[in-house]
This record gives sequence, structure tokens and C-alpha cells, in this order.
Amino acid sequence: GTGIQEVTTIVDREGKGVTNAIGTGGRDLSTEVGAITMMDSIKALAQDPAVKVITVVSKPPAKEVEEKVLNLLRNIDKPVVTLFLGHKPEYTEANIYHAYTLEEAARVSVQLSNGEKPEFKPATKEIKATLKDGQDGIKGYYSGGTLASEAAMLVKDAFDGLKDETTEGFTYKAGNHEIIDLGDDMYTQGRPHPMIDPGKRIEKLQEAANDENTAVIMLDNVIGYGSHDDMAGQLAPAIEDIISEAKANGRDIAVLATVVGTEHDPQNYEQQIKTLEEAGAHICETNDQMVRSAIELTGHKAEQPELKEESFDATSVDLSVDDKILQLINTTPSVINVGLKSFATAIDESGADVVQFNWRPVAGGDEKLMKVLQFLNNYEGESV
Repeated sequence: GTGIQEVTTIVDREGKGVTNAIGTGGRDLSTEVGAITMMDSIKALAQDPAVKVITVVSKPPAKEVEEKVLNLLRNIDKPVVTLFLGHKPEYTEANIYHAYTLEEAARVSVQLSNGEKPEFKPATKEIKATLKDGQDGIKGYYSGGTLASEAAMLVKDAFDGLKDETTEGFTYKAGNHEIIDLGDDMYTQGRPHPMIDPGKRIEKLQEAANDENTAVIMLDNVIGYGSHDDMAGQLAPAIEDIISEAKANGRDIAVLATVVGTEHDPQNYEQQIKTLEEAGAHICETNDQMVRSAIELTGHKAEQPELKEESFDATSVDLSVDDKILQLINTTPSVINVGLKSFATAIDESGADVVQFNWRPVAGGDEKLMKVLQFLNNYEGESV
């Protein structure tokens, strides 16, 4: 989801393009499924003459599945970039660059497509804020799950001496730090996703501001089709309020934000940035930059791994792929859209065929109420 969006939007801002962005779903990389979709996708992209670089982004798969995918990639004659988010790479290979963060994966992919030697140096933005003793908390409230996972990974790496107190509802929690994916099922029961509804995030902003240990708050603004028309405009008043309230109480709170999008998105990328900046937020170009800047503000650093090249023997693999898969990635799709109508509108405007099916989960998705309704619908006893 947002991992693909972060990588593809950075690639776009670097002046390059993406032929296909294929989301396989997390279960594809389980032992039971064995990365069937991912491997078919890699084989298809390897045969596409328009593809110069193949970029693989996922959370760490099962070990045996990871080895199977890497063996396939070692049989591909195109440059490859891999990112198993949450796994700190220890080496790189002649034809496979192993990245640590989403920004690194995107920028190295662009470099390789240009025929350049891959090189990534993390960037940070200098944030000026006067922090009090004990005011070291980094709070991240995300609408994107993969972005939250990346933030958690970097913060955990920088503060590795802290006891991990992560429980349900948190992507990461330790000391005064917390990273939350507000798009998680726990927060979306009976309410819209935070890319559409800013309510829960505004609530969390105020909670963080009321915590005297909070030094910096991080926010993502994921724009594009299906997202809120003006999320920056919704968040801006809350950002202004918490910054001014903190100052009135003799404290500084830094608010950092990153806009995940491009100039082609309907929300107007530059305007989203301007609105957040005018509210007092510090804008970072990427999530990687935002998290590292927050860590740096609190006097710490997330180390970038230094990679040495290693070589591995590869077992020969059949690289043939079904013609239907090749057809799927090389033709305009026909889509049945279930649920949010704005997605169907966007697909229609792009020139693809689409059928809209209006549907909402029973009982707003509440599992207990769904079971009650199912029982009542199938009850055959006597009425009272």
C-alpha cells in the first residue's frame, strides 16, 4: 500500500516512471503460499522490455520464502533493488542492491535506471526547538501502515537501549516514544480510514501536545485518488493550536510532516505542502528524512548500514510465465470496484473500464454485532 506509494512518488519526483506497481498482499510471502504472486510478477517484469529495474518491497517474508525469492532474483539479468522492511541488510550483491528504507530503495532504483553506481546518503532537516529536560518523546501518527513500520524501525534502531513496550494498537512504543498506524483495524471499526477522516489523528495530536515529554510529532499526508480532497487543510488548525498552546506553556513542540504524492495528484502536491508549512509544520521530502530528523532533534541518530558486496550461488530457475500474466501487465485492466465510489471515478477518468458495486460491511464492521445479526437472521425459535 503506502510502501508502494512512497517509492513510486519519489521515483516520479526524480523524473522517472513506473511501468507496473503490483501489490501482492502480505499472505503471499507466507510459507503456505510461497510467494506465488511475487515470483510470477518478477518473471513477467523480467520479460518486459520497458522495465529497466525491478524493485521488490515487502515486510520480511518467511526465511525459506525469502531464499526462494532471492534465488529467482539472482537468475534475472536486470538490476534489482530489494527492501524487506524491518530487516537491516548486511550485504549487497553484484546485481541486487539490498536497501534499508523506502527512500533508499526508490533513489537507488533511479540511479540504476540511469546506469549510475548506486549510492545513498540519508538526509535530515535541521529543526530548531528548545527542549526541556525529559522532553524527548517522538510521537508518530500515521495513516499509512508501511510508513508507520518504517518509522518504528528507525526509532527502535536509534533508541535500542529502551525496553520495548509495544502492545496492541501501537506499531512501536518504548519510553516516551510511540508510533501508531491509525489505519489499523483497531482504529477503523465503524469509522472511515484516516486518509479520509482526520478525526482520530486530530485527537491524537492533542493528546501528544498535552504530554510534557513530547518533543516532536510526525504526520504523513498520503494524497492521491481516494484520499481526502484537502487533508492538509483539515490538519492545519490542529497543528497551529498545539504549537501555540505549547509556547503559551513555555514549551516548544516540533511538528514534522511529509506529503506522499506528486504534482499529478488531484489534491495539488505543492498546495498541501504550503498549507502545512503555514500552520507551522516542518516539511520533509520523505518519511525516511522525517523520522531521521525527529531522532536527530532529540540528540540521537539512526545509523545507515554500510554494505559490502557478497556473491552467492544461484540454482537455475524456469523464467517462463503464463501469457495471461503478461497480458495483464501490458493491457488496460477492466475493474469491478467494491465500496468507495471515488475509486471507480478515478479508474474511469484514467480510461479503464469499471463497474461500481456499492457495499458496506454489516453493522459497520463490528464483529460482535455481526454475530448477533447473523444469529437473529437464522433464529428459528419461538418469538417472545
